[in-house]
Amino acid sequence: MTVQQAQKYTNLATEKLLPKQKFEMVSHIGVIPTSDPTSLEVTLGATNDTVYPKYLDTELDLKSLSDLIDTTPESSSSSSLSSSSTYSTTPDSSSVLTEESNASTGKFTQVYDLLLQTFPSWSSITREQIEIKQLTGGITNMLLKATNYASEPAFSVLVRTYGHGTSTIINRENELITHLNLLSHGLAPSLYAKFSNGLIYHYTPGRTLHYSELSDKILSKAIAGRLAMWHNFVNVSEVQFEEADFNFWTVLHKWITALPATTPSQIEWKTRLQNEVKWAKNNIGDKGGKSVFAHCDLLAGNILDITPSCTRDEKENKYSLDGQDTEEMATQKTVSYKPTAEHVSFIDYEYTTPSPRAFDIANHFMEWQGFDCKKELIPDIDSADGVAVIRTWVSHYLAASKYYEQNSEAKDSIAPSRTEIDQMIDELRAWWGMPGLYWGIWAFIQAQISEIDFDYASYAEERLEEYWTWKAQWVLNN
Repeated sequence: MTVQQAQKYTNLATEKLLPKQKFEMVSHIGVIPTSDPTSLEVTLGATNDTVYPKYLDTELDLKSLSDLIDTTPESSSSSSLSSSSTYSTTPDSSSVLTEESNASTGKFTQVYDLLLQTFPSWSSITREQIEIKQLTGGITNMLLKATNYASEPAFSVLVRTYGHGTSTIINRENELITHLNLLSHGLAPSLYAKFSNGLIYHYTPGRTLHYSELSDKILSKAIAGRLAMWHNFVNVSEVQFEEADFNFWTVLHKWITALPATTPSQIEWKTRLQNEVKWAKNNIGDKGGKSVFAHCDLLAGNILDITPSCTRDEKENKYSLDGQDTEEMATQKTVSYKPTAEHVSFIDYEYTTPSPRAFDIANHFMEWQGFDCKKELIPDIDSADGVAVIRTWVSHYLAASKYYEQNSEAKDSIAPSRTEIDQMIDELRAWWGMPGLYWGIWAFIQAQISEIDFDYASYAEERLEEYWTWKAQWVLNN
């Protein structure tokens, strides 16, 4: 992508905002707006830098950075976590990021130089006033947190360098477009620079979730509300991706094309997976509901808890639907409801793709099992108990969707009907197995390109078995 192209997407992402919205957008993420709220330029702490997203030709040497860092992490009990970073391929069960012990900027000369290109006034302070730490827990990319302690208050950014070979499965231009569009709706942190193999953006403190928390009644309501916000705020038809036909199916086609086919076994697998995608598109392609701006990777490690528990509990008691019978709610014309989407934030936009809403939601439910693949944690969509859990989640999602459709101004929103809830559950049932196919194909590619010590081939088989089990039941019932 050229600087001119990148600037075009920046303009597209911001041109729809009113002056007041622009002011609030930069204000809510902890940076100080300029006196002119019609500008998206921001003043960064006391350093007085005026920054518009910069597009730099610099490339960071990922191997050199890796060699500099002691890979033994500190305890993860008090992690400080980031927005929009990449933790989606973490195979450990915790999906928790930790901060490594401080690395001097002297070791990170190339990172320091990149920071000076982005924030020129940092050259007027000593290196001792800039702290660089590695955030660990994500294995796709290298993630560093840089803090300027000369600023009052201290100002922190994330420097994210893409992992080896990831361009095979991730379109980085589309990721940039996604970030800018989310930013224009206040759903992503400020972006300060795009360099050749990474990004620099605002640091948001918080805590990533553990997969065992995804079924928590307070957090699951917040997650449902946040996803409804994503699906309603961003009009997928207005987003100008690099490819005009960029969508769920074209991504799968690209991934299968990237699969090796040199041995008889590889050729057999590639052909089999091609046939599965064709079957799925022909049989359930139109059964997943409307196309939305889908995150596509809502595992626990990509959900950030950003609200103190005491504040969260206070707000939840005021606005909760928990304890109400969802059947009773479905018979009401209106419901007093306020989503708790502000309790959580979504990070990692690498896999964001226009997709049927059923895929985004079904994929989230599949992630309840964690990388340990504890299938018993996934609600069973064919059992009464499992459907009850899904029904509650869907009720929150639909109620939040109606709330946002009304521009969040009305005290009461139109309650989702029983028919609407049933329809969404039918959509989910039709797409329940697709996350297994999606991540199974992904894992086969990772087995070929990744330098991480993880058994991607076995993981691929585990996820594909999930898909084939669902498919057998679907064919039997339909």
